[in-house]
Amino acid sequence: MPNKANDTELFSEVLSNVLESMAFIFTQELSLNELLEDPGESLRAEIEFHGPYKGKVTLVAPVPLCEEIAVNMLGVEETEVSESMACDALKEVLNMACGRFLTERFGTEPVFNLTVPEVTKAETELWKDLSSRSGTLLLEAED
Repeated sequence: MPNKANDTELFSEVLSNVLESMAFIFTQELSLNELLEDPGESLRAEIEFHGPYKGKVTLVAPVPLCEEIAVNMLGVEETEVSESMACDALKEVLNMACGRFLTERFGTEPVFNLTVPEVTKAETELWKDLSSRSGTLLLEAED
């Protein structure tokens, strides 16, 4: 049976590794007290997985971070990054992190089906809502 605390720790490691290796973004964990009051315009990406266990992973990030991920992953100039590139970069990070997490957590034998990640604009209230839920991971990113 999954352990939520251990799963959060593992996902933190996996997400940090994906961001570091694919986008050259380094992260460190934040406490709830350190969360920015208003992170500005943000995007929300969600992916679901189904198999022996099912669940949903939500990733919320400020638009400038999504743009930076796109620049680093695609090798384009900052001025060339479109909104769709930023959205696609966030979706790809979420897709890779979710897939790696499931493999690290459950091994290669169980088969999981992942949905296509979806991105929407995130309201400021979402940050407060998500940060108060158990299993929420808060990371600060820097390049």
